[in-house]
Amino acid sequence: MRWTFLFCGLLVAGCATTRQIHLPDGSKGNMVSCSGAEHDWGDCMNRAHELCDGEYRIVERYDERTGGALVPGDAGTKTWSSSRDRKMLVTCKD
Repeated sequence: MRWTFLFCGLLVAGCATTRQIHLPDGSKGNMVSCSGAEHDWGDCMNRAHELCDGEYRIVERYDERTGGALVPGDAGTKTWSSSRDRKMLVTCKD
């Protein structure tokens, strides 16, 4: 039972998140977030592809480094790991 909850938690943590927004011209768009060290732009693009049944237009992309920390590595070394705040504003093509 514990493994089921852990697995479900990992699935949720591994996905890009979305939020529907209204653009200044009145049309609808989706803000896709794929932030964090475990995500990349491919995660945002995959989520946009799912939302729009394949065809979408990127309106704007945001990419900002949000900090970091030293994390333990192999053989007692430490590596600097930084996190990124990545967001992509997309509209679906008709």
